[in-house]
Amino acid sequence: MSRVRLPNRLLIVASILITCLTACAGNGDRLAEQQLLQDRADLENANLSQNRAVELQYKAKFDEAEALYLESLDTYIRISGEHSVEAARAQTNLASLYVSESRHAEAEELLRKSLATQQEILGDDAVETAWSMTNLGGLLTTLGQLTEAEPLLDNSVLIHKTYLDGTDPRTAVALRNLAAFHVVRLKHYDAEPLLSEALQIQRNSLSNTHAETIKTVASLAKLYGEMGKYDKALPLANEALEINGFLHGERHPLTARSRNQKALLLWRKGEYANAEQLFEQSLNDQKIALGEEHQETATTMEFLGIIKHLDGNQFEARALLEESLRIKNNQYGEDHFLSASTLYNLGLVHDALAERKLANQLFRGALAIQTRVLGPDHVSTRQSARAVEATK
Repeated sequence: MSRVRLPNRLLIVASILITCLTACAGNGDRLAEQQLLQDRADLENANLSQNRAVELQYKAKFDEAEALYLESLDTYIRISGEHSVEAARAQTNLASLYVSESRHAEAEELLRKSLATQQEILGDDAVETAWSMTNLGGLLTTLGQLTEAEPLLDNSVLIHKTYLDGTDPRTAVALRNLAAFHVVRLKHYDAEPLLSEALQIQRNSLSNTHAETIKTVASLAKLYGEMGKYDKALPLANEALEINGFLHGERHPLTARSRNQKALLLWRKGEYANAEQLFEQSLNDQKIALGEEHQETATTMEFLGIIKHLDGNQFEARALLEESLRIKNNQYGEDHFLSASTLYNLGLVHDALAERKLANQLFRGALAIQTRVLGPDHVSTRQSARAVEATK
C-alpha cells in the first residue's frame, strides 16, 4: 500500500497542532495534579478543624466548635461526596455538639444520615457503623425511643467486642450507652457490670482524668446512688467533681453536672440543706454557660423544686417545676418520659397545696406517658398509678 505524502505546508500545520495538543494535555495533567494536592491539603485542614472543634466543645465554646464542624463537613462533602465515610464521621461529630446544646432533632437527623451512609459503604458489621449505632442509640434512649434504641445498642456492643480488643475506648462508650438504656429501664444490676467494665477499659487505655473516663465515673456514681450504695457512689461523685473542677473550672457545665450528681446523692441521703446549696450553685452556672432553655438547666430546676417541696416551700417549688416542665416540653415534646417525671413532681406540689383535682390531672398525665414509654410494670408507672388513686 502506498503512503500519501502531505504538502510541506500541511506538515507544518500538523506539527503545530500536535505540539499544542501535547502541551494542553500536559497542562491538564499539571492542573489535575495541583487540584489533587489542594484537595489533600484541604482534607488535612478539615481533619485539624475537627480535632480543634472537639477541644472547643469540651470547653463549652459551642459556637466556635459548630463553625469548625460545619466548615470541615462542607470540605468533606465537596471533595469526597455527601455519602462518603468522611462526611459521615463529621456528621456524627456535629451531632454530638447538637446533643450538648439540646438540639436533639438536628442531632437525630445527622446521626441517621451517618448510620445510613456507613451501612451502605462499610456494611452493617463494620466498627465505624457500630460507632454510629452507639451514638444514635444513646440519643434515642435520651429521647425515650427505647424500642428502636435497644437493638442498636446491643448490636454495637457485640460488634465492638468482636472486632476490637478489650482495651479500645470505643468499646467502653458502647458499654456505657447500653448501661444508660438499662438504667432507664431500672435494670440496675444489668447496668452495673457494663459500667464497671467500661470504666476499667478507660482507666487502662485513656487516663483517670480523660473526659470520657470522667463521664463513666459519673454514670457509675449515679447508678450506685439509685441503688442506695452511697459508700460506693460518693467517692466516685467526688472524683468526677474534683477533676472537672480542676480541668475546666468551677463554672463549667461539666463541673455543674458533677456537682449536681453529688447534690443528688446528698439529697437521697436526706442532707437536703447541703444538696440545695449545690443545686443552686449549679443552676446559676448553667444559666450562664448553657442558657435558661437548656435541658440540663431544666433538670437542675426540677431537683431544686423537689427540695423546695420537701422543705415546705410549695410556691417556690411550683415555679421551678413549671419552668422545668416548659423547657422539657420544648426540648423533648410533651409525651417524653422526662416530662412525665416533672408532671409527677408538680402533682405532688399541688397535692400539698390541697389542689387535689389539679394534682390528679398531673398524675394522670404522667401515668399515660410512663405506661406508653416505660411500660405498666415500671416502678415510675406504678408510682404514678398509686398517686392517681390517692387523689381521686
